[in-house]
Amino acid sequence: LGLAKVRDRAAVEAAVDRALSARPAEVARYRAGEKKLLGVLLGAAMRESGGAADAALVRQLLQERLGS
Repeated sequence: LGLAKVRDRAAVEAAVDRALSARPAEVARYRAGEKKLLGVLLGAAMRESGGAADAALVRQLLQERLGS
């Protein structure tokens, strides 16, 4: 049914990168201190993956990419 979580790091990294590049304003605001935007960016990355990515891995990659 397509309900399996995607844990392939390369595929999830690509979704995270697409989400971050599509939302530069939110990334800048996050880096300026608006940490609540992590949820917005996480949701964007999950949408980029079709909702199939492992959310914990997405969160970890976002934090690595955003330097938090």
